[in-house]
Amino acid sequence: MRRLLPLLILLAGCPTPPEDPIELSPSDLRWLDWVEQEQDDAVAALAEPVVDCTQRTDTSFGVFHGCYDWHSAVHGVYALHAVSALLDEPSYLAVADGLLTEQAIADERATIEQGGPLNEIPYGYAWFLQLAEARGDAGRDDLDALADVVADQLATWVADLPPGAAESAVLSDDYGSAPWAVVNLHAWAERSGEDALAADLVDFVRDEVLPADCALEDEDDYRDDFFPPCLHRALVLTRVLPADEVLDWLDGWVPDDPRLDPVEEFSRPHPAGLNFSRAWGLWALFESTGDPVWRDLWLDHVQTHLDLTDYWREDYAAHSHWVPQFGIHAIAQTR
Repeated sequence: MRRLLPLLILLAGCPTPPEDPIELSPSDLRWLDWVEQEQDDAVAALAEPVVDCTQRTDTSFGVFHGCYDWHSAVHGVYALHAVSALLDEPSYLAVADGLLTEQAIADERATIEQGGPLNEIPYGYAWFLQLAEARGDAGRDDLDALADVVADQLATWVADLPPGAAESAVLSDDYGSAPWAVVNLHAWAERSGEDALAADLVDFVRDEVLPADCALEDEDDYRDDFFPPCLHRALVLTRVLPADEVLDWLDGWVPDDPRLDPVEEFSRPHPAGLNFSRAWGLWALFESTGDPVWRDLWLDHVQTHLDLTDYWREDYAAHSHWVPQFGIHAIAQTR
């Protein structure tokens, strides 16, 4: 019951506990049941392979030497921060602190200043900014200086995209995703007071992302990789554009009856992240509209994939070194 009353008040829109019983919709009841009965267990289960993989030495990098490759190690360390916040459990933050030593961070900075890990712009660098933000939220600023270097390199990548490449990157379903880069770079720019960079990114979204043609109904055509182009277009639009422009766009984009079934069978390892990464966009749409249909679709995707344990808890090389972090990030969005 610890979290139930505040949630009931929030759902009812009341500043104080109401005297009359609150009449909740089936969607609200389903959400409350998830938060009270399932969420913490799900986060703890997803955290187990994350703790394991971040401690491994799969590469020679200073901090990010586990989880099979550099970018997966970055979002692995991010996930430790997210789990610590979600469960109010400092032991996960302690694991991250053990990795983020002064010398290890200096080693990572030297690598990045010398050109960085191979092929980590934009995907891995975007995740690094997500990590730096989560670390700041945990009261640590030891990644801020390195994040500024990463942000500068990522901003150059965005600015240098030629028109044809920009169009392709906007609808990319994998490592080259411009929306994933821009949403994290914009958040870092706002956090750091980089007003000019934030404004440039708003212009990029208006000029390159907004005109792209990618309807929700098209999402079923993108099942071959780990990002959902149409939902991540929605993610960056809702997070970067002013609210009035978002509402204008939503008015023409949202179908009368939004539908999207979770994926339950995967032809190869990469698409196994798709249910969770779709959930990031679905939650952004719920935040922007308040329409519980998006929250229901979020739950459909998250709960479905949690039950598909072969596609996140098993097979280190294929799934467990990275998919759990996607799930943790999906749940962290709801905080």
